[in-house]
Amino acid sequence: MIQIIAGTFGYYNGRKVVPITNQDGPKQFDPELEARLVKEGVAKYVGAAPAQAEDPNTPDPAGANAPQDPGQPGGGTEPPADGLPEYNEDMKLDELKDIAAAYGVDASAMRKKSDVIAAIEAAKAGQTDDDGTDDEEPPQFGAADPV
Repeated sequence: MIQIIAGTFGYYNGRKVVPITNQDGPKQFDPELEARLVKEGVAKYVGAAPAQAEDPNTPDPAGANAPQDPGQPGGGTEPPADGLPEYNEDMKLDELKDIAAAYGVDASAMRKKSDVIAAIEAAKAGQTDDDGTDDEEPPQFGAADPV
């Protein structure tokens, strides 16, 4: 179990995003999500021991966190050298959206896995325009021009 300690965490429960704050008290999520939130400093472990959350190969009773084959691309538990998570086309849309967030991509409005993957690829290649620089000149208005 974790408790949010900083800001508001938006948890997508399959139908809508539910805001969760420190005032909501301890909540239980899947171990990978809990570990990520604690690592990012958004939450802290409370109650249950975090040992289960630290081992990503420990399957939960529902089978949602089944062990992955390290031989498959993106299936290993080792993060790549740049520290960003790996992904593949076999992942679910929500998983890809979480990975996109790690790459700094807002994929919340994307509805296709292919769109999310393309956005991640563009972010990996450094092709995003989020750096604030562009080559476009600002518009020039004269005193008589309508604004």
